[in-house]
Amino acid sequence: MSKYKFISVKTAEKIHAAAMSLLLAAMVVTIFYQVVSRYIFNFSLVWAEELARGCFIWMVFMGLSYVERNDEPIKITILRDIMPTGIRSLMNLLSMILSLGFCLICTFYGFERVAFLIESKQIAPGLQINMVWFYLAIPVGFLLTSIAYVIKLTVWVNNLR
Repeated sequence: MSKYKFISVKTAEKIHAAAMSLLLAAMVVTIFYQVVSRYIFNFSLVWAEELARGCFIWMVFMGLSYVERNDEPIKITILRDIMPTGIRSLMNLLSMILSLGFCLICTFYGFERVAFLIESKQIAPGLQINMVWFYLAIPVGFLLTSIAYVIKLTVWVNNLR
């Protein structure tokens, strides 16, 4: 028996969905607070717009893998739908492989960008935090999406047997 304990896929999906929900809630509360403070109390928060944008960025890139895992992305399927079943299956496989490749490339270059930002020490003017925290959403989101594609490809290969 292994001494390492891993969380289940269902638990990871729940954590992922909860994180996206918290980001959405933080974004809505921040924007609401900003609007109320600006129009009722006549002062504006310097950091509110940046925080809301950061939450939105993280939500979008985390949402990539969530949508792909649940097989809900927007697809143009007109060509696929007119193909016979065998060719349709191969088109799906090719689509998954190409998408995985794209996600891995974006992950690689995203981490390169993050490494550059760590060295340059760029600071967000409103929040006074390193810009790395915003840009880190790109490689993390594409890495999670790559994992989703690997899981889908594994399931596809196992269904062939």
